[in-house]
Amino acid sequence: MVFGAVLLAACGGGNGGSATTTVSDESGGVSTTAATGADDTATTLKRGAQAGLFDFNQDGTKEPTCGIADYQAGLVIRTYCDDLSGYANSPESGATLVSGALFGQPTLPDDPRDKPITEGASVAPIHLQGADGKEVVVYSMSSDTVFAVGSDKLEDPALDSLSNIAAGILRVYPGATLQVRGHTDSTGSAAANQSLSERRAAAVAAFFVSKGFDRAKVTSVGLGQMVPNYKEDTATGRAQNRRIELVVRPA
Repeated sequence: MVFGAVLLAACGGGNGGSATTTVSDESGGVSTTAATGADDTATTLKRGAQAGLFDFNQDGTKEPTCGIADYQAGLVIRTYCDDLSGYANSPESGATLVSGALFGQPTLPDDPRDKPITEGASVAPIHLQGADGKEVVVYSMSSDTVFAVGSDKLEDPALDSLSNIAAGILRVYPGATLQVRGHTDSTGSAAANQSLSERRAAAVAAFFVSKGFDRAKVTSVGLGQMVPNYKEDTATGRAQNRRIELVVRPA
């Protein structure tokens, strides 16, 4: 299985705003300053780090980032300097996450913006910091709840849930762009899986457009079996890799 590689990159600077961040080398030598946001308190960052967007542990300091991870098809995110795996969604019982899995990335716990989107639906939110420093939110759902085996036709029982998800995203993130990403497990041929993932992603994208999304702001991509979340040594792992991801980039 091929997985989007995690690449570490040293970068300076911040995301814009009124506060000042001190960036210095580890020996305490010459330092520079960079704008990081609306906070009034200066934060010291070691060389190579960038200011983060999120304060996962609610200690008043946003978590700095030190590298990037590429999950293909334009989904490139900042990764954190510290081990924050304790703030990730709980992995599925009976399956093992692959190293660097998107689902294993830390996310905001109990973000109130998620409730209108995830309520009543089996959808897992992941709040991320894009390579450009802006927030990216990924809502992940099992393809098995939306499609029959081997099919790209949306199942009728899933339409109400998808409608609620679409309405929630439109309400919480007006004007956002949406990328629908289709994934399969590795059962069967890679070519067939790629085609199926493309057709499924396109079907979900078309449904969201029918529910009021701006067609110009909705795209779809199939990634087949190339970007798994779980090892495929169990039926549970394979099932969890069959998924649809909704990548929301707030306006």
